[in-house]
Amino acid sequence: RAKNRSFKRCFVTLLPYLAESQRAGIIGNLNQNKKQLRLAEVKLEEGILSATFREVLFPLRQEEMREYLDHVTNLLKEQDVCGVEKCSRCGKEGRAMRLCF
Repeated sequence: RAKNRSFKRCFVTLLPYLAESQRAGIIGNLNQNKKQLRLAEVKLEEGILSATFREVLFPLRQEEMREYLDHVTNLLKEQDVCGVEKCSRCGKEGRAMRLCF
């Protein structure tokens, strides 16, 4: 009997407060590029972007992780997302780590 050798790796990113259009743009783009980036699932909840990678037969290579990080970095620039000067949970100005955590 063959064993299921499916593994998943998750990458989590804390983001600043996002407008709804930015959230939709980020999720839409990542969902559209799931196959290319080897993503199994993408979530953006309470300022936390989590990407779970599909590793069915072969483990995720360093180049593939770098491709994802480059893609997300460029996507955040396109969506004009920068810094964490607003809390991702409440939207108040200031350092996010001091406001709600």
